[in-house]
Amino acid sequence: MHTAHHLIDWFKNSSNVIALASAVVAGASGLYAGSSAKSARKTYRLTLAQDARRDPNLIVYLSDARILTSHKGTKAEVSITITNPTDIDNSVTRAELQVTYRRSGGPATKINITSSSTVSILPSTEQAVLDVPVGVPSHQAIAGQLTFLLPAMILHDCAIDNYSLSLHDTHQKETKILNLFIGSSVGSSEDENQNG
Repeated sequence: MHTAHHLIDWFKNSSNVIALASAVVAGASGLYAGSSAKSARKTYRLTLAQDARRDPNLIVYLSDARILTSHKGTKAEVSITITNPTDIDNSVTRAELQVTYRRSGGPATKINITSSSTVSILPSTEQAVLDVPVGVPSHQAIAGQLTFLLPAMILHDCAIDNYSLSLHDTHQKETKILNLFIGSSVGSSEDENQNG
């Protein structure tokens, strides 16, 4: 009873009531600010995700790569899948195979070879040819084979250090597959078909 009487006296003092009301308002404001900060962080993350979808970006996956030698010359066939996870349509405007090679004991030299769809070096497989430039619509994927005619100068008396694939898009962005492993075979299915 004494405690209840003391509590009633405490509420009769107006400065105590104002202090209590201020504390309640401050607590509610703190909860609201915390909730607003959490909501702002979610909105910020959503904005970043939307911005990322508007930033042009192509992703390249390697399926297979090989070198074939026939009476028509030596070519590299690189089978890839290209995906466009963004909201923007894109295109591959140039595809290059970068070959790093050495002549006996000399320094490493790099050469860029542009892909070709020339009839004389068309792929030997049934896979679709990626004839660059080629469009890659938003949220879509394309797949096919790039063909590169290897110059004779790097095939004789040279050691190949490595291969890299480089794709350039409409937005001047470059996507690379570094240290590409390319298997080798002598004689393509074209030769086998002619001999058979």
